[in-house]
Amino acid sequence: MWKSWLLPTLAAAASLSFTGLGLLGALTRRSPSQLPHLFLGVVVLGVLGFLLTIPMLLDVARSKKRRQEGEEERRIEISAGCGIWPPPWSRTVASLCQELGVQPSRGLTTSEAIARMKEHGSNRIEVLDMPGYFSFVVKEMYEPTQVLL
Repeated sequence: MWKSWLLPTLAAAASLSFTGLGLLGALTRRSPSQLPHLFLGVVVLGVLGFLLTIPMLLDVARSKKRRQEGEEERRIEISAGCGIWPPPWSRTVASLCQELGVQPSRGLTTSEAIARMKEHGSNRIEVLDMPGYFSFVVKEMYEPTQVLL
């Protein structure tokens, strides 16, 4: 577990140390005369490096959370949230019809269909709200190309 945190943590620490060294050099004004903005460049390098490590740290945190959800949660996620395991597309029509209590030749009556719709909800895909402009801007800020620009 700790091995997955090692690289992102070392990268963040190195970036922060670059930033600290750059700030220290800029505050003490010990920059060589040939490179007057040397320490400013080191500060920028450190800040950009740290910004690039944030997605790595978030990815490690998300993977840890996924591991803690357990096997049952992963099964439900794999079966597209339908709650049936194994997933319906991997089973035969006969076994699904038997489990759901449907005769393929007859289908459902209107009253059965209404009762199932009341129990399970309508057969519609949930439409999620679009992310806001602020979240789009924040996401774009962490793109490596945008950070370098």
